Amino acid sequence: MPTSEDLEFGKKALDLGFIQSQQLAKSIKIQKKLWLKGKKVKLYWVMFKKGYLDKSQIKYVRKMCEKAVPEEDATIRYNDEKVELVEKEDRIEAYLRTLTRYKILKKIGEGGMSHVFHAFDKNLDREIAFKIMKDEVKEDSNITRFRREALLVGKLRHPNIVMVYDMVHDNDVLFFTMEYVRGSTLRKLMNYKPFSISRSVQIIRKIARAVEFAHNQNIIHRDLKPENIMMQENRVPKVMDFGLAKIADTRSNISRTGMILGTLNYMPPEQAEGRIADINEQSDVYSLGAIFYELLTQQTVFNEAKANKLIIKILQEPPTAPQKINPNIPTSLQKVILKSLQKSQKLRYKTMKEFIYDLERCIKQ
Repeated sequence: MPTSEDLEFGKKALDLGFIQSQQLAKSIKIQKKLWLKGKKVKLYWVMFKKGYLDKSQIKYVRKMCEKAVPEEDATIRYNDEKVELVEKEDRIEAYLRTLTRYKILKKIGEGGMSHVFHAFDKNLDREIAFKIMKDEVKEDSNITRFRREALLVGKLRHPNIVMVYDMVHDNDVLFFTMEYVRGSTLRKLMNYKPFSISRSVQIIRKIARAVEFAHNQNIIHRDLKPENIMMQENRVPKVMDFGLAKIADTRSNISRTGMILGTLNYMPPEQAEGRIADINEQSDVYSLGAIFYELLTQQTVFNEAKANKLIIKILQEPPTAPQKINPNIPTSLQKVILKSLQKSQKLRYKTMKEFIYDLERCIKQ
């Protein structure tokens, strides 16, 4: 049976978005079998061996568990198929009920650090997205990152970037309000129906222009992926979630060398290897190229479920040429995608502007 320490570790890894509930359930099942055989292994050891977590993630989760104040805020209910967090009312829910300016309508999302709600701003008579930081991740570095996201995006005014309206630090509660986008994420639409080549090109071009605009303000996104792109009902894309963004030409003290931050399937080699100082505009170019690749082929650049093996492929293996998966892809577009996915930054597009220039040449052909 998993110990209370194991369950705390599993809950924290789940809360942070490092694992899925099915992976946690499977890890607990394997741990139970090993314990019955007399091998009293830790849950994080199982997760590491299965490739669900790498060493830096395990170290981070254990550190978070040590800092957490024990609370009776949730229990874990699990079986061999899934894990459920049975939540009791927490301080955030109580706080939301005290709001007078904002009416919370429904929860629309959750990440490792925050809850996101669809809400209504009574003072300005408009719908908003209300993003509030989770209690359990309130350590100094995460608070800094959360505040930086609001401050950085608050400077950006572009039709294809979700706008931030306001940030509030009320006692120990931290939240910001932003533009509410009526629609779905690019990920949901990709899962529903493949996009045509021409439609994919138009989406990527608009995203690229938005990211180029951020780059011109010295802001690097660092976590571009289909889940972080909202598609309005009129199918206009909007880039969101700058939670891992950094200011170009600076070494952030909240991102240490060796700690992998981001989403592996869209992560450039320099980021996957933890070379924080090498992350720049070209890193976002790679991520956008990975999204473009998936839009046109309906496959990720590397098809690998285990994190450790996926990192090796990102660092060492060349991607399969898109035309081998979808022969209808024009050669000119394939060249743009493969150049954006070059492992060496010397061979990759230097800027998003260069990427856009070649993409628009393809459109004119």
